[in-house]
Amino acid sequence: MLTECLELKVSKEQQEREFVNTNAESLALAWFHRDTAKPFCIYAGSDMVGFLMLGCIESETEKSCEIWQLMIDEKHQGKGYGKAAVKAAIDYFKSHPVYEELCVAAFPENKVAVKLYESCGFTLTDEVLDDGEVVLAFES
Repeated sequence: MLTECLELKVSKEQQEREFVNTNAESLALAWFHRDTAKPFCIYAGSDMVGFLMLGCIESETEKSCEIWQLMIDEKHQGKGYGKAAVKAAIDYFKSHPVYEELCVAAFPENKVAVKLYESCGFTLTDEVLDDGEVVLAFES
């Protein structure tokens, strides 16, 4: 399963624009943040088609989830798997009522991702991260 996950790739254009980390980078991040990272492989039947990772914090001052990574293999893009994965992340968030917010960051020029998140109930906030990504919050 690990090898299969590491072999998933986004398109060359997406790699060049660096919109999405590699799964190797995401899995390393998951190990480093093992107390908060929630990695999931995305399957269509028995075929692994993508990877999703949430970062969920439950402390005295913060109770939130964030979509840290969403990638769909280039051979499977445009088939609705990304939207299904985002909806699964929303279901995870809703099934854990301790969390008060769900958000995601995306580069504004990554219009496909922003449109995907908006179609799933996320709205743009005024927050912009240091790297230029905009933050979208889920509105339940």
